[in-house]
Amino acid sequence: MITTRLSNVADNLSTCRPFELSFLDDDRSWDLLREKVFGERVYPPEFEKLGKTIAKNCGGLPLAIVVIGGLLAKSKKTTEFWEHVAENLYSIINSGDNENSLKILSLSYNNLPVHLKPCFLYMALGHEDTVFNVSLMVKLWVSEGFLKPIRTKSLEEAAYEYIIDLLDRNLIFVFKRGILGQIKSCCMHDLAWELCSREAQKLDFLRVIDVHNHDIPPDIQFCRRLSLRQAHLKPSRSVLDFLGPTVIRSMFGEFGHTSLCHTNLRLLRVLGGVDGELSSDEIMNLVNIRFLSIDFERVPKSGLMFTSSISLFWNLQSLNIDTSDQEIFLPPEIWNLPQLRHLQFDRFVLPDPPCEDDRHDSLIMENLQTLAKVLYFRCTEEIVKRVPNLKELKVIYDRLPWDMQWPRLCLYNLVHLHKLESLACKVLHTISLKYLGFPLSLRKLALSGSRIPWEDMTVVGSLPNLEVLKLRFHACEGSEWCPVEGEFVRLKSLVISKTNLRYWRAERTHFPILEHLVLHYIHLKEIPQEFGELLTLRKIELFKCGQSTITSAEKILEEQESLGNENLQVIII
Repeated sequence: MITTRLSNVADNLSTCRPFELSFLDDDRSWDLLREKVFGERVYPPEFEKLGKTIAKNCGGLPLAIVVIGGLLAKSKKTTEFWEHVAENLYSIINSGDNENSLKILSLSYNNLPVHLKPCFLYMALGHEDTVFNVSLMVKLWVSEGFLKPIRTKSLEEAAYEYIIDLLDRNLIFVFKRGILGQIKSCCMHDLAWELCSREAQKLDFLRVIDVHNHDIPPDIQFCRRLSLRQAHLKPSRSVLDFLGPTVIRSMFGEFGHTSLCHTNLRLLRVLGGVDGELSSDEIMNLVNIRFLSIDFERVPKSGLMFTSSISLFWNLQSLNIDTSDQEIFLPPEIWNLPQLRHLQFDRFVLPDPPCEDDRHDSLIMENLQTLAKVLYFRCTEEIVKRVPNLKELKVIYDRLPWDMQWPRLCLYNLVHLHKLESLACKVLHTISLKYLGFPLSLRKLALSGSRIPWEDMTVVGSLPNLEVLKLRFHACEGSEWCPVEGEFVRLKSLVISKTNLRYWRAERTHFPILEHLVLHYIHLKEIPQEFGELLTLRKIELFKCGQSTITSAEKILEEQESLGNENLQVIII
């Protein structure tokens, strides 16, 4: 099915007569506006007449109504402000302009708080169909300096509140939520994106340029942020020559064979989504960089080595490098970057911190929150001291060096990372839980290849805040699992993949608030039938599981449907 606002597009694409949606009438328009502004709450009667006028002036367009509803919901509820909105809408409707919808949306944009406007304009970075990764967008906003600290919250937590605010104003929409309901990605209506793009270009805030053998617009020298798509641009015509060296702050996109050793880039703060063959010398030229994301096309088989010059990145906050699974070696100087918040790679080797001496106190990296895909991570007492606020850690032990056995990795010290919320551990060696420590703060745990006996899972089950557990590729070993009551008290999502588990002897009280069960390549004799009685269970997903597993899932579904439970969903692939 294709939806479009353009009748000629519908006529050309349809194999049958297009179905035309009518505009909302005045009553339905008011009902929608009232719901967006007041929800289920009783509304003051003095707003009804004004509200109906505002709804009518939206011309029956649902998008205009929900955006104006978001504006009214977020603004002070005074009759004076509502009269102001009604008058503005009336003047737009009676202007005879073909862009009434955009002008209505601009009312919401013009009334955005000052701190939200740059965050909204930043979404001009994509196009009308772009799905924005919220985690990435948050990192970019932080690096750009758009965030105001909110009391005791981190900048990232403040950014998520900005996302919620834009959602409440209906300027963006949720595209995908995570297992725990958190917003993973968002998108924009094409009209909202058009408004965003126009305003960003008008203010020289951000430009998106598709070159494709065409001339580069000369006015990009005034642009502060540039997203470039120039797959066919000749190397001799570098876009960097057109930039204003004291103006450009952020760049994204495909730069072909363009060298980053360019004087116009020394003040660059953000470099994102770049594909290219870059040397470490080119990277080190970006001395003011805060956010750096590069997809390397070619990396030596021996890996990529950063030099001690990385210490020049005094302002670096986020470093994200894709090397197609080739290793990256970081120098000890990485521990001297005070602003660093996120380190994310395909695979990287993190050296031990340099030894403290009488001349230099060790730097406590208060801002560091993410270490993703660290090879052979050693959780020494010194590292625990250096990263007190670490929230996310992903470690890989696929081939341990001969001189590095589990006791030497000091993973029992993980228990002292009191802010750690997410831990992923991928190994290709059997590991005993006596060598692993789990902090009580842990909310998400992913294990792979560890071959832990099922009876030892009581250690994991006792974690008081654990909400997501993923057991992949023989994370646990044995044919039988008998959970104990009083464990997994907060677990909402459980993923089990590629294990030899056959008998799962569990009752509903063993997973009292489970919402989501995922089984991949599992040949259970039976999924515990009492799971169907869990009032919280919403979804069971099976992927390439044995017939007995599938049959038991279907039996649970049939029984629940016969009892009138329509909330449970079973997906079998």
